[in-house]
Amino acid sequence: MLQKYFKHPNTLALFGRYATYVGSSPYLAPATFSMMTHLEGNLGVYGVRGGTYTIVEAFEKLARELGVQIITNTDVNHIVIEGKKAIGVDTIKGFIAGDEIIANIDALTVYEKMLPKSKRNKWTKREPSVSGYAMLLGVNKQYDQLVHHNVFFPENYQDEFISIFDRGEMPDDPTIYICYSGYSDPTMTKKQTSNLFVLVNAPYINEKTDWEQLREPLMEKILQKLEEKGLVDLRENIAYIQTMTPADIKRNTGAYQGAIYGMSSNNIQQAFSRIPNKANDYDHLWFVGGTAHPGGGTPIVTLSGKLVAEEIIRRYKK
Repeated sequence: MLQKYFKHPNTLALFGRYATYVGSSPYLAPATFSMMTHLEGNLGVYGVRGGTYTIVEAFEKLARELGVQIITNTDVNHIVIEGKKAIGVDTIKGFIAGDEIIANIDALTVYEKMLPKSKRNKWTKREPSVSGYAMLLGVNKQYDQLVHHNVFFPENYQDEFISIFDRGEMPDDPTIYICYSGYSDPTMTKKQTSNLFVLVNAPYINEKTDWEQLREPLMEKILQKLEEKGLVDLRENIAYIQTMTPADIKRNTGAYQGAIYGMSSNNIQQAFSRIPNKANDYDHLWFVGGTAHPGGGTPIVTLSGKLVAEEIIRRYKK
C-alpha cells in the first residue's frame, strides 16, 4: 500500500515503522495498521508528566481508595479450575479464591503454564511478535540533535525483519530507537544530563540465541553505532546503564517467548483474531493487556481492562 504513494526507500521505511508498534513486520502486516500514521501524525499523542509509570501509580492510588487489597511479591503457580469454572489462584502463599479471575499477564503464558494441559496448545502455536533489547542510560551530556522520539534506520530496513521472523536471529544492523523524555519533561533529568531509553527489535526467544552471551557485545555494538550517528563521546559520558534482553523480559514480565506484543500481526488471522477478553474454555476467567483483544499500546491495553470491567459489572447488575 505504501508503495502506491511513496518511492524513496527512506520514506517507505519511515511510514513502514508504524507496523512495529504492534510488534510486526511492515512487509507482512495488513495495511490497516497504516492508520496509526494518521493517528500519531495528524491527531497527535499525549504524554504524562513524570513518565508513563505515573499512570500505574494513579490506578494504584484510586484502587486503594476504593478498598482494593493489593498483594505484591506473590507468584501465581496456576489458575484453579473446578469443572469449567475458574474459582481462584494457587500462589506461593496459598490459595486465593475469586468470583472472577482476571489475568493481565501475557495470555499465551497463561495458556502455556497456568491452565490444564489439554488447553495449553490452543494459542501457543501462533507466531509471537518481536521482542526487544533495551538499554536505560543516564548520560552526563545533552545532545542537541535528540528530540523526544528518535529513530536511526539501517541501510537495508527489510533485512531486519527477515533476520527476526525468517531466521530467528538478531539483525546485523538493527534500527535503533531512542526515547529522550527529558526533552519534553525537564523534571525527568538534571541539568546537562540525558535520560535515554534505547531499544532495538530482537527475535522472540529461540534456541539460536544465548542472550547472556550476547548481552555485552550487543550493548557495545549499539553504543558504537550511536556514536557513529553523531552522539559523540556517548560511552565515556554514561553514568548509569541497565540492559534488558528478551530473556529478561520473559523472566520479569511473564511475556511468552519474551515477545513484547503477544502474537505478531503478520497475517490477517493473527492481526484481527486476538485472544478474546472472556476465555472461551472456562467461565469466570478473563484476559486483559496487550496480548488480548483489542491489542497492544497503552491506550488500547487500558481499553481491554475497561471492556472487561464493563462486562463484569453488567453480569452482577442482573
